[in-house]
Amino acid sequence: MRLNIFIAGVGGQGIISLSKIIGETALCKGMNVLIAETHGMAQRGGSVAVSIRIGNVYSSRIGRGSADILVGLEPLEAARYADMLSDDAIAVVNTHPIIPYSVSARKTGYPPVKSLLSQIRRNCSTVVALNAFEISERVGFPLAANSAILGAIAASGKIDAKPKDFKKAIKGVIRRRINENLESFDLGYRMALGKIGDA
Repeated sequence: MRLNIFIAGVGGQGIISLSKIIGETALCKGMNVLIAETHGMAQRGGSVAVSIRIGNVYSSRIGRGSADILVGLEPLEAARYADMLSDDAIAVVNTHPIIPYSVSARKTGYPPVKSLLSQIRRNCSTVVALNAFEISERVGFPLAANSAILGAIAASGKIDAKPKDFKKAIKGVIRRRINENLESFDLGYRMALGKIGDA
């Protein structure tokens, strides 16, 4: 078994924490995991991408067209890496924009989110788009947005783990507001199941 996950976003979104939770989930299920930050700047607002490879793998590098899951924590950054997706992949995209430094520095307009999602859809079989920021606001903790995204990843069924396994990893990595993060995970999971069922 081999699974390639590519996460794209901007600095300050908690990309490293999200990758740790996914890695911990896989490790708890006895899978081999390799994680590497592959691009970008760690500074807030800079473009950041992380690759996660699970299973029978020996390198952290994910080639273009070979990602099984693209996780876009920011829609423009997700579209930037849409060519990483394989044809039968799934993309989980947070539709809440954060203006990346690359856009604000050039003072160019931010593209419509719908057009970004369309670009991603041309590269894979399924796109699960949800506003993780709105979900996190519903649970009363804006920093729980990534837990909603994690719920959507779990709902995809691509990772051989149950929701309880992801929740155990959340408890092991996240240090505060655990209940809000678990609630955000559940909301993202249920929302994604509905979207996947409609695809």
